[in-house]
Amino acid sequence: MEDQRAKEVHEGGEFLQNQDEVILQEKEGAGYSATDRIIYVVTAPKRGFAGLLGARLGPVIGVSLTMAIIIGVISTALVFSSDDFIEELRTQEMERVEEQLEDPSLSADQRKRIEEAQEQFDTLSKDFLLLTAVASTVIGTPIIALLVALLVFLIAKILEQGRETQVKYSHSMAVASLGGIVYLLGGLIIAGITRITENPKTASGLAGIIKSDSVFAQTLLGAISLPTIWWIIVIGIGIAAIARTTVGKPTLIFALTFLFLAALWGAIAQAVGGMFGI
Repeated sequence: MEDQRAKEVHEGGEFLQNQDEVILQEKEGAGYSATDRIIYVVTAPKRGFAGLLGARLGPVIGVSLTMAIIIGVISTALVFSSDDFIEELRTQEMERVEEQLEDPSLSADQRKRIEEAQEQFDTLSKDFLLLTAVASTVIGTPIIALLVALLVFLIAKILEQGRETQVKYSHSMAVASLGGIVYLLGGLIIAGITRITENPKTASGLAGIIKSDSVFAQTLLGAISLPTIWWIIVIGIGIAAIARTTVGKPTLIFALTFLFLAALWGAIAQAVGGMFGI
């Protein structure tokens, strides 16, 4: 049995030097509780994902998503309770509107809608912005996890080693849920640094340091931050665990695909918003 498992581990020409260690970790990992996996995904990601193919996934997904939402709410509240951050948010919105209004192709009706939207945003209170951000975190976290799981599933199926397919969407959802804890925990650390330094741009990724006239490039820069890099590495480890392959390839594929899709989505949202004067 172990010989067959060892064969699967290096199937396709990617021989893993520590195949015995991998097999041992998977046997141990099959008995990990959801809490064990949450702790390990932060401290030792390979152990956090070990044995996931044979684990009970319901508790892992449920507890991980709940923990991710709690961390996300704390992080969001910490950031949006800062007067400096709210002021920077209003400033960025004003600059965005000014750039939109400089477009000579805008009709009078579009200009009016843009100006009205700006006026409405200016009247929003800090408490309302905080509640909106918290609600978005609660609703958005599981939705984003579902979308990330789809990407993880596609990559894992492409890279999956062995003659018999084992990866299911539920495995990918477990990877995405556990990975979400890492991303939001990183966001919580950044939120704390933002409050301590009183520099709202700390939470903006590279976009807060490097400016670009290209919406695509600016959105891409905004997606690159320390929490994102940490998250990508952890997700790559998770994909490797369920696809039974080495870590490098899935991490690279996921990183490039995610960053491209994030930048593309930002550019599309900006274009659609401009069409409707938002």
